[in-house]
Amino acid sequence: MPCIEFSLTQSTTLEQRDALKDKMGKAITLLSGKTEEYLMVVVNDNQHIYLAGRTLDNGACVKVYHFGDADAAQLKQLGLAIVSALQEILGIEPNDAYVIFAPGIENWTLFGDTYHTDIFARK
Repeated sequence: MPCIEFSLTQSTTLEQRDALKDKMGKAITLLSGKTEEYLMVVVNDNQHIYLAGRTLDNGACVKVYHFGDADAAQLKQLGLAIVSALQEILGIEPNDAYVIFAPGIENWTLFGDTYHTDIFARK
């Protein structure tokens, strides 16, 4: 189950959060072939974010946690989709958005069960 976590300097409305969720539901297919059904989106607004020694008034730090590996082209496409959504929905300029990819998540808990990636290799 991939997770995209947004840390944002600004306050957000329910409509903006829903728009981010919807865009990420479509964008995650670029990376994992999953749909929004398998995606968790976390939005933390009103955060203090600093980039290159300066306070960002309207910025974002986005962390993408996903199972397995992805190639550079997939990561680039997803990164562009995230930055585009931030600009379209929240007016955050690309230079004020930082996206971190955390691939290779091997263990996670969902619905009270803990999984390891080797379950997909089992027959």
